[in-house]
Amino acid sequence: MEQKAQKSSVLRTVVYWALVAACIVFAAVFFNMTSFKGASAFGFAGVLGAVLLVCLYFAMKNMNYNVTGKSATVNLAFTGMLAALVLAGHFLSITLPISGKAMFGFGNVFCIFAGLILGPIYGGLAAGLGAFLFDIFKGWADTCVLTFVTKFVMAFVCGMIAWGIHGKLLNGNAQKKQIPRVIIAAVVGSLCYSVLYLTHGFIEGVLLGNAAEALNTIMTVKLGVTITNGIIADVIAVPLFYVIRAALKRSHLAFAG
Repeated sequence: MEQKAQKSSVLRTVVYWALVAACIVFAAVFFNMTSFKGASAFGFAGVLGAVLLVCLYFAMKNMNYNVTGKSATVNLAFTGMLAALVLAGHFLSITLPISGKAMFGFGNVFCIFAGLILGPIYGGLAAGLGAFLFDIFKGWADTCVLTFVTKFVMAFVCGMIAWGIHGKLLNGNAQKKQIPRVIIAAVVGSLCYSVLYLTHGFIEGVLLGNAAEALNTIMTVKLGVTITNGIIADVIAVPLFYVIRAALKRSHLAFAG
């Protein structure tokens, strides 16, 4: 029995690292397909996917990703509801007429909120899935995979900092001591997304052959947009987290401990 479990563990490890290798190959292939419209997005998604899988491989060994204290079924239900909120938040936006689909909106509010209320894994899935569906509905299939990965990272980083790897740092009643950690988690999560968003924007501009002056203008606009969206997300998501968390605790729907 023990030998069988060991073989199963080895098989899972091999499959996992095969996925990492596949992401790297995926990235290399698309970065060389410069004639394809979504080459930069798919290539960058492959790189980020590989890095994310490596990080998760080591983090998941000790991670408690069930921060709500409820069953997997309940957590998946929460994930679905949060994904719907992320989708709705992205529709409440204004798209700017420049390359790269820059938008002012409320999508990132619910991505950060998802990371805070559901923790790194379920929150990341909610943020990534909701944003992924938004790209699909808007006809932006060329960037949907990259969007999933970057929004997942945003909520994952936020949730990991807020709750910690053991998922217990926000338990208890010492709310005043928790607030700085929650604010830092929200800000760092937004900054991580901004860095990824701007990096892809730059790579895309270079691959498309944009002139230096045009690329500089586009990147300046994107910088202003992503900073503004980050501020909006953090200012709204942090107090929203405390309000909703308190309501869930009072109704015994989550965070009973």
